[in-house]
Amino acid sequence: MASVLGLFGDLDAAVRAVDALKAARFAAREIAVLSSIPLPPDALGLPHTRTHDQVRASVVMGAVGTLAGFLLAAGTAWLYPLPTGGKAIVSMPTSGVIMYEMTMLGAIWTAFFLALYHIGRQSRGKVPYDDRIAAGKIGVTVTAPAERVEAAEAAMAGALEVRRWD
Repeated sequence: MASVLGLFGDLDAAVRAVDALKAARFAAREIAVLSSIPLPPDALGLPHTRTHDQVRASVVMGAVGTLAGFLLAAGTAWLYPLPTGGKAIVSMPTSGVIMYEMTMLGAIWTAFFLALYHIGRQSRGKVPYDDRIAAGKIGVTVTAPAERVEAAEAAMAGALEVRRWD
């Protein structure tokens, strides 16, 4: 599999390239648009997709944090009981606050480290990128088998620059 990055100066040229790629029978999942400003996918003729790996991991680690918070609060109360005149040794308000804090800690740290992972992947060159995208240019990438790379390059004829990432 190889990737092709086309760098465009304006949105209209990028839309024409996406249309040409779809006309060349590239699937929508093979096409990605990179921009420094958020662009709605339907403005480019692409379906709305969302990567769920970060959301799923944060939810799972939030649940793990909830369990860890319960074990921390309830475990401490069971290991070191302080009798308080007939009241419950493990009180839910106290345990709830600690469970909430551990849930947030697990979810936020997971999101943070996954964001660092994705940034690191991009900086190591595994994801096609050009620094001019941050300066306002629009990048259109296509991931295709090696035999279809020429078709992708031809579809991006109006680009300022077309680069191949193997």
